Amino acid sequence: GMTWKEYINKGALPINHAKMVDDLIYIHGHEVLVDGYFNGDPHPGNILLLHNERGAPQLGLIDYGQVKQLSKNDRLLMCKIIIAL
Repeated sequence: GMTWKEYINKGALPINHAKMVDDLIYIHGHEVLVDGYFNGDPHPGNILLLHNERGAPQLGLIDYGQVKQLSKNDRLLMCKIIIAL
């Protein structure tokens, strides 16, 4: 895979930015609300732009060394906050 900076040097990103953001929101939302875990250190350096077996762009998430677990009550409170927004 290539890091974000390696793609920037190529002048153009071969991905749909809106889809990438949607995918990241879905992935992190699923981690928190469904699985009950969250990455305490999400930053662009932990997001890789990869290519799947067909050559299509794909996200790769790394460095889950700061993972914490949320209780069911915490997850329900998070849902209430999201709905309130």
